[in-house]
Amino acid sequence: MPIGSQKIREINGKESFARWVELGSCNRVSAEMARNGKKNRKGLPYHPASVYTAILRYVTEHPDEARPVYIAQDVEFAKIDADWWFYVVRKSWTRLKATPGVFLDWLDKWELSLDNYAEIIGDYMPYLKKIRVELAERRKLGK
Repeated sequence: MPIGSQKIREINGKESFARWVELGSCNRVSAEMARNGKKNRKGLPYHPASVYTAILRYVTEHPDEARPVYIAQDVEFAKIDADWWFYVVRKSWTRLKATPGVFLDWLDKWELSLDNYAEIIGDYMPYLKKIRVELAERRKLGK
């Protein structure tokens, strides 16, 4: 597992998401965490990018919990189902681009079609389709 993932998992995404909604920025959440004594393994305050990544992970892993918060904040794209999923898929692609198999599993988990998000995926589409076929073949052999 990459070091970055280990570091990010130390930050509670749900708690950071709630604080981000209240405070309005990852910088403020990071500063508050530092004031409260929450530091990374090196004893340094968490960087705002680490907080952002933890929030991103939470939103993409729990879009059904995050969406009402966005709606309560009067965020327009959260009110329309297609726009909400476009946002969540785009954020998930940002987070999981380096692991295409995991991204495809994530799409399957939420019953989303790869073809509906070609605009986000762009030039990677043929590669992801190839990976999907390979994953299906591996699963057949594994069963």
